[in-house]
Amino acid sequence: MPWCGLLTPGANLETMSKHHRNRNWAPAPQSLPENAHVIDNHTHVASVVPFSRAMSREAVEKGQDEVPVYSVDELLRQAQSVGVEGVIDCGCELPNLMTAIDMAREHPGTVHAAIAIHPNEAVLHGHRGVPGPDGLPVTYKPWHDTSFEDALAEVHRLAVTYPKQVVAIRRCT
Repeated sequence: MPWCGLLTPGANLETMSKHHRNRNWAPAPQSLPENAHVIDNHTHVASVVPFSRAMSREAVEKGQDEVPVYSVDELLRQAQSVGVEGVIDCGCELPNLMTAIDMAREHPGTVHAAIAIHPNEAVLHGHRGVPGPDGLPVTYKPWHDTSFEDALAEVHRLAVTYPKQVVAIRRCT
């Protein structure tokens, strides 16, 4: 059973082809000592729910088993069951900023938000990207029509508007 928002490939990747990777959740870690007070300072719980739905659909389309899809509440309960008292959820792309803040608003005292524009995203705003050394083409999303300056202004506006939820403005790496 998972405890946080990470989908990981199976442990035996050498014997799996790229087309049949194990897309299940990582096993839950051992519980922390009772006197430990832990807050996970970098999660993407809010965005992993739609991601896991997409992974599950993809697995079914390939004739594989469904990937379990957990709600935010279930993921937070699982984290708490192993001793993680709270999380800081990161919104690192323009459309995910409010997702992290909303999660913090819905789970006060347990969830806080860190918001930013990820460095890989920054260059895409205003369509300023160039192909990297890997030769992959640059792919723009609709929110990249927003200039980088306006994207940063939105980060600032949200941080000022939601000071109880936003505990960090950071570079997500």
